Amino acid sequence: MLSQQAILVSETSPSPTSSPTICQPLSKEPPEGCIKDKARRITVKVGGNQQGTGVIKSGSGVIIAKKESKNISEKDHLYLVLTNAHVIGDKNPINGQFQTVDGMEIVTSDGRIHQGFYLTEGNKKFGKLDLALVWFSSSINYQKAALGDSNKISSRYEEMYVSGFPCEQKQGNCTFYSLTGVGFLWESPLQEGYQVGYNIDAISGISGGSVLNEKAQLIAIHGKGQFPSLLPKYEFENNQKERKISSKENTLMAYFSWGIPINRYRQIYPKHPFGEVEKSYNNKYPKPPSPNNGNVENNSEHIILSLLNKIYPHVFIGFIVMLILLLMLRISNKQSKIIKMITKDKINK
Repeated sequence: MLSQQAILVSETSPSPTSSPTICQPLSKEPPEGCIKDKARRITVKVGGNQQGTGVIKSGSGVIIAKKESKNISEKDHLYLVLTNAHVIGDKNPINGQFQTVDGMEIVTSDGRIHQGFYLTEGNKKFGKLDLALVWFSSSINYQKAALGDSNKISSRYEEMYVSGFPCEQKQGNCTFYSLTGVGFLWESPLQEGYQVGYNIDAISGISGGSVLNEKAQLIAIHGKGQFPSLLPKYEFENNQKERKISSKENTLMAYFSWGIPINRYRQIYPKHPFGEVEKSYNNKYPKPPSPNNGNVENNSEHIILSLLNKIYPHVFIGFIVMLILLLMLRISNKQSKIIKMITKDKINK
């Protein structure tokens, strides 16, 4: 698990909702400082224990959507995080089934640690894409990414910003990381959906992190670093492309890092899948049955107040009657004493 001490956020890290003046540019395109500030706010750290091994897996993710929950819990915001499938799990070597990490934790830009949950049904739709959705809840209002259009990425080169939270394996320290470079959209998707290449040396732990354009829009999810020494073999997705990637192309491609275009997510989910998130959330944080009056959020409080409203007049009347009876009893006792005294006087005479 990622301990609080293991998460280091820069001393100049912004609060989740504040907006520095640098992020209010007069020009149409925000300056580099603003883009990296935006990247810091929407990018999170994702980690957990790999099942059966005890090994800590960690990577990054991006808050792509949020929704206010109608539940009475204090955790009233639901957040959807897009990351890589290989960040939060692996295929079981025996049965080939995907296994998620245990005790998933999501660390936001302010250093807070939140319990993360895997979207079981929703992630089945990704198929062989190296994408996964996880979610968390918090009372804090965090920013979400502005989704761009990855189809508009140039086939040549344009400026890109890759960000995430790599960890030092020995110390376990995780700090925000953001680099700028130039990238392009490859002619067709590669295996696992990768298609956006960029000349940025994205180190381990950035997988699942954000790839932003010059407008601070999310255009891809980073997932593969540069591997010039390993010379991995790149192939087109599902081998559907008629031509094969040449040896020369393969060598050149190894000098680039790669991301999955955000439009692959948008094609599968034109609307964010909050239905499963809310169902899972309500199972974990049950809500009491709602009263007929839908404006009342806390049913228990409503019931108590209703009972008090009904009982209070009767209690008040009863209290007054009791006071009158006590007063009458007291007067009666005094009268009895006086009568006894008079009777005793007469007898003595």
